[in-house]
Amino acid sequence: MLVGDYRNVARPDRVKYYDLHWGASQLTEMLSKRLRAHSSGQIVSLGGISAHEARSTIDAAVALFSQGSPRNAIRICKEILDQQSEIDSSALELSIQAIVRGFDVFAKNYTKENFEEGVIRDLQKMRRSDFTVKYIYTDIFKFTQQAGMTKVRSWQDAGVVKQIGAIQETRGVRSSNHYGVSSLLMLKHMFPELTVFDIMDKKIRICSSCGHVLVRDFDRSGQHACESCQTPVVAAQATVEHPK
Repeated sequence: MLVGDYRNVARPDRVKYYDLHWGASQLTEMLSKRLRAHSSGQIVSLGGISAHEARSTIDAAVALFSQGSPRNAIRICKEILDQQSEIDSSALELSIQAIVRGFDVFAKNYTKENFEEGVIRDLQKMRRSDFTVKYIYTDIFKFTQQAGMTKVRSWQDAGVVKQIGAIQETRGVRSSNHYGVSSLLMLKHMFPELTVFDIMDKKIRICSSCGHVLVRDFDRSGQHACESCQTPVVAAQATVEHPK
């Protein structure tokens, strides 16, 4: 996030910088250590203080939607706790309602903080996790192909979508570029009617071969493959248990 500004005002050729990457397991461990520290070792995970339906998913959900950011992980947890305090401050566990609301509120706040209102409005109108330029200019905005390309390029520049490969839309013609939403918090905000658990069930998979996070409309028909290693992905296979 800071590299662009650093390159503009500093001297990368003389002042060494470090690019830090936090994996999901590292974020989960960080959360566990913080919970231990603030509970005298009694609480080791969010699952341990969550409603039964979410015990096996909540820690993974926080790590996944944080997308490598310890700060986002802490902020998501804070929002969940704030929501639980409003629902029932005397509760001994985090309710499903508090968890769902916490993700909803944080996703909304995060997208407003990081993306322009026009970009948010466009993606909410599109309502697809993965798409092509043709879908954008023929089915959604109904304008020219060039306008569609410009629109998608602006989303790429904003860091909210990325190219994930190519797809054959029509037999006998050249393949089209295939794009996907890259911000999981934006993805959640695009589908306000879906809970975070619905999003994990319908829109996200973890590649079984390389561990890459895949964002697709898995609840729609179609074949899918990992853009990183090309391993086929089974659309009907849920990545986590789905709280009901």
